[in-house]
Amino acid sequence: MNLGNSLPTKGSSDDEFFKDANKGQTEDTAFDKAQNYALRLLSARGYSCLGLRKKLSVHNFSQFSDQIIEHFKENGLLNDVKYAEDLAYSEISHAKGEWNIRQKLREKGIDQEVIDEVVPRILAENLQESEILQHEFISRKIKQNFPDGIFERKTPEDYKLYDKLLNRILSACKRRGIKTSFVFEEIDKIM
Repeated sequence: MNLGNSLPTKGSSDDEFFKDANKGQTEDTAFDKAQNYALRLLSARGYSCLGLRKKLSVHNFSQFSDQIIEHFKENGLLNDVKYAEDLAYSEISHAKGEWNIRQKLREKGIDQEVIDEVVPRILAENLQESEILQHEFISRKIKQNFPDGIFERKTPEDYKLYDKLLNRILSACKRRGIKTSFVFEEIDKIM
């Protein structure tokens, strides 16, 4: 059996292989390859519809993307709401706040209506866990910046240093999307 140039060779990349995958083949065979590629992607991790569409277009399967995505949606293999829920749970487990979760979902191509429906519900269901993780993150940052606990502010330099360290904590929390009011509440409890 002669496989010819259809298999990747040493030194060639998978991209070259997939770009040439549907040249000279019948429409059904190219569609099957595209569908199998999409199934392989989904077996490794979840994708949004837009994410899967991008992956298919990178490998020159864009002509089949609409058909494959509709078929997968009909059969429950692709669901943006479920994907958004899973991603929101993941972000909460990493002590991320509401803003970060919404931003991540927008980056993944999730519709704004889905984001507006999923994020408040997931946050409400996991409010206690989210607050505990955020509290632990803030506590860790305070201990890193104020290892001796209470910071004595006697001189103007002490106030400058205190402000600098406090801004460092606030910046770290802001990058995670933790609300500033929550950060100050936690700082007041701890310090």
